[in-house]
Amino acid sequence: ISEFSRQEIERYCKECGFDVPPVTVVRLGDVMGDASSGSTPAPLPRLVPTRPFFVCVSTLDVRKNHRLLYDAWTQLAGRRGEECPDLVCIGTPHLFVADLLREIRQDRTVNRHIHVLHGIEDCELAWYYANCSATIYPSKYEGWGLPVAESLGHGRMCLASNATSIPEISGDLPEFFDPYDVHAVAALVERVLDEPDWVRAREEAIREGFRPTEWHETAAQVLAAINGPAERIRLVTWPQGEESDGISAPHVSPMRTSRAA
Repeated sequence: ISEFSRQEIERYCKECGFDVPPVTVVRLGDVMGDASSGSTPAPLPRLVPTRPFFVCVSTLDVRKNHRLLYDAWTQLAGRRGEECPDLVCIGTPHLFVADLLREIRQDRTVNRHIHVLHGIEDCELAWYYANCSATIYPSKYEGWGLPVAESLGHGRMCLASNATSIPEISGDLPEFFDPYDVHAVAALVERVLDEPDWVRAREEAIREGFRPTEWHETAAQVLAAINGPAERIRLVTWPQGEESDGISAPHVSPMRTSRAA
């Protein structure tokens, strides 16, 4: 799903002594369902912030780097006080984040500004994309980074980590930052708040320069790879074609996809 992922697969195979299979990169679809297609208006989401707010769509786990956002919002609350924006984190809490979430709940400086939601409907997510000041995606390691593409597809300003696969999504349309630089993140959030003309110009460039990918286009790419010339198809073999220490070559099950980022 990215050149970075392809390179990581090839590197891992070489390190493990596997034959390196041919790898075809396909682009993931990023078009959400049409929340406006129903006969009645979609209801408001369960949380409607009363301050300007930023949205982070991502499973909550360590590599997604929500700790960076907590630290950045701590700086913002210290500098801006009641003018500190809200942060809406949308995603299921996952690995090793219980301590972080407890810290946020107990931190009276920022706990009224940081909100964690999960299990929301697509119509709610579309509302957050449509009404936020910008989206923010601080991940340290990705195979793709679907929420960045979704944000751009909604024409929204996106502050994004410059790590791994994320810059492949859309060239220079997001505003990139180092995912280890909390000061840079806080400064970008303040720039979004304080320079509306800059944001408008960036969002105009996004609307003109980003073309969303339909899921049927992704399916067509996958089918083209599967139905490609037979001579391009090779089997991945266990090193030396043997079993090692009683461990059999792995069984590969069909891949399942999920909307979780």
